[in-house]
Amino acid sequence: MIMATPTFMGLPAELLDEIIQHSLPEGFQDLAVTCKKLYALCKRHIEYHKRLAETFRCFSYRSSGYTEGGTAPSISLAFELIARIAKNPRVAHYIVHANLTSDDWPHYPRILRDMPSPDYGGPVVALFARSPHLAEAGLDWKEFYAQIREDHDPYAHYSQRAAAFLLTLLPNVRTLLLPINWEPEEDTNKLLEVVVRRAKQPNSPWKRQSLSQVTGFDPYCRKAVGSPPVDLNQSLPFLALPNVRSFSGNSILLTSDTFMLQAPKDPYLRYGEGLKTINLEGCYFDAVGIAELLKHTPRLRVLRYSHPARWEPPDQDWDLCNFVSAIGREVGSHLEELCISISGLRGAVQPGRASMRGFQRLRGLRLPLEFAACNIREANGCPAECDIEPFICDLVPPSVSVLSLESIGGEQCTIALRTMFRNLATIKDSKLPALTTICIDWLGDSRLAYEYGKVCEVFAPEIEKAGVQLYFDPLPTLRNYHT
Repeated sequence: MIMATPTFMGLPAELLDEIIQHSLPEGFQDLAVTCKKLYALCKRHIEYHKRLAETFRCFSYRSSGYTEGGTAPSISLAFELIARIAKNPRVAHYIVHANLTSDDWPHYPRILRDMPSPDYGGPVVALFARSPHLAEAGLDWKEFYAQIREDHDPYAHYSQRAAAFLLTLLPNVRTLLLPINWEPEEDTNKLLEVVVRRAKQPNSPWKRQSLSQVTGFDPYCRKAVGSPPVDLNQSLPFLALPNVRSFSGNSILLTSDTFMLQAPKDPYLRYGEGLKTINLEGCYFDAVGIAELLKHTPRLRVLRYSHPARWEPPDQDWDLCNFVSAIGREVGSHLEELCISISGLRGAVQPGRASMRGFQRLRGLRLPLEFAACNIREANGCPAECDIEPFICDLVPPSVSVLSLESIGGEQCTIALRTMFRNLATIKDSKLPALTTICIDWLGDSRLAYEYGKVCEVFAPEIEKAGVQLYFDPLPTLRNYHT
C-alpha cells in the first residue's frame, strides 16, 4: 500500500500552531500571508506580536514595560531586561534598535527584584548557567552571576557584567548605543571577544549570533561637562562586528601625545573595514589621530567631524591644514562627503597649505572659512594678489556639487570669501563643472550678521553669473534648533 506523502498544510493544527509560535517574530508576518488557513491560525497571535513589537522594537530603558499579562514597571537596568528575556526569550528577538545609554542613569537607590540565588534555580539562573558565551570565555557562571548580585546589593546599581552579558542575547539588533557608564573590565572584555568572534562566523539560516546584524554603533551618550574624554579603544570590538556600517561618537580625544589606538588582535583584526559613515561630534583629533582611525576604513563614504574646545589644551592652536591633508591621504580616493566644523575653538587655526585635489569623488564639502584663510596667510596673499584659479581648485575638488562654508567672522574670513569667488564665472565650467550650490553659514555674533551679509552681496553677482545658486544663512544653528 502506497502511503500519501505528508504536506506542510496537512500537519495537525496543533503542530502548525507550534510552528507559528516558533516563527515569532522573524518569520511570523511572511507565514501569516502564505494562505488563508495559516492566516486563520496566526490571527490569534497577531495582537501579542504587535504588543511585543511596539514595546521592544525600539528599546530604551524606562520606556519598555510589557509582559504577557499586561503592563509592568519600566525597565531601568540591564539585569531587569535580562530577567525579562529569561522569562520570555522571544523578547530578545524583538529588539531591533537598542538604546542602552540610560542603564541606571540617573541613579536612584531602590531594591532590585528577581535576583534569585544561584542555588534557587529558575529561568534567570538557567540563562547564566547555560550560557555558551560564558563557557567559551572561560568564565565561571556562578562567580560571574554572584558579581552581578553584589553590584546590586543592597540597592540596584549599574553593573558592567550585566551590561556585557545582555549583549550576548540580542540576535536581531541593528543599531546599538552603549550605556553611558560603560567601563570595560577584564571579565567583560573576555565575554565581548567571544561575542565578536561568534558574530563574525557565518550564521546558519535558522540561527543568528548576537550582534551579528548590527549596522549602526554609537558608543557613548553625550558626556557631562567636566567629565574626562573617551578612549576610542573601547569602540574597537564593536567596529570589528561584521555588518557595522555607521559609527557615531562624541567626547573623544585622540592625538599623537595622548590616547593612541591599540594594535588590533584577533578577533578585532580589520576593524572598521565595513564602515561607510563616521560622525564625530565634540571631539579633539589631530592629524595623527584622525589618520590612525581612518587607515582602517577602506569603504568610508561620509565623514562628519566637529572640533570644539572641551578638552583642547589652553592656548593650543589647531593645525587644520595638516588635519585635512591626513584625511585626504587615508580616504580621499573614495570619500563622497566631508564636513568639518570648528565652532568653539579655544586656540587659533595655524597657517598652512593643504590641497583638496586628492579627494577624487567628493560631492558634498563643508569647511570652515578658516581653512581658506590659513592658506592665504601661509601664501602671504590677499584678494588682489591671489591667483583665483589654482587657489580655489586647491580648496574645492572638481567633483563637488554642493559647497558649504561656515564662519564666525573676522577679517581673514572676509578676505577668504572675496578671494575664493573672484572671477568664478571664468573658470567654473572648466575647473568646477559639478558645482551647483554654495552655502554660506554665519556662526558668529548675530548682531554682526547683517554686516557679513553685505560682504556676501559683493561676490553674489559673480556666483550668479557662474550659474551657481548662493544661499546665505546668518543663523543656521538657530534655524536647526527650531526645526
